[in-house]
Amino acid sequence: MKSFSLKHRIILLFCLMTVLIMPLSAQKLTMDVLDKSYTEYYNNMILPDSLKKAETNEEFIRMNGAREGVITDKNDLQYLVVTEGNGLTYRHHDTDFIIYYNGFLRNGTLFDSSSTHGGPVQFGFNEVVRGLSTAVKKVPRGSRMIIYIPPKLGYGKKGIKGVIPSDAILIFDVEIP
Repeated sequence: MKSFSLKHRIILLFCLMTVLIMPLSAQKLTMDVLDKSYTEYYNNMILPDSLKKAETNEEFIRMNGAREGVITDKNDLQYLVVTEGNGLTYRHHDTDFIIYYNGFLRNGTLFDSSSTHGGPVQFGFNEVVRGLSTAVKKVPRGSRMIIYIPPKLGYGKKGIKGVIPSDAILIFDVEIP
């Protein structure tokens, strides 16, 4: 049986109540409010307008690195800790990890999400791009972070045909339960 964080249990309960109790018109209004809330979070935290103006990956990384709270490592992997958890941190000897995530391109296209897989997803550290596996090890469980992965730590020049273009910066909104 899956274990959900308190926050996710509250959201699940709210959604269940919405479906069971509210008329359809109110259900749509509630979902619109939730969508609007995430859109505001996306526009303010994940990809603010100032970053949308970047013409090159290098300019994007430079501009993003100048934002308050964004940490850049020696490989240009960037991350912003939105909420710091208090659980254990994944270590080099761990073989897999569990996350909720939304994956975006620089243009705002959502290319993958754990919600399409039915909830949090378990990955092997060797099953994902290096930038994601590196970033997840930087914060304790219970954290929420936004990860900006340069092409050299993502899919590089090859990309994924029809999904991720060549030399794409990958942006992940991640929660580590």
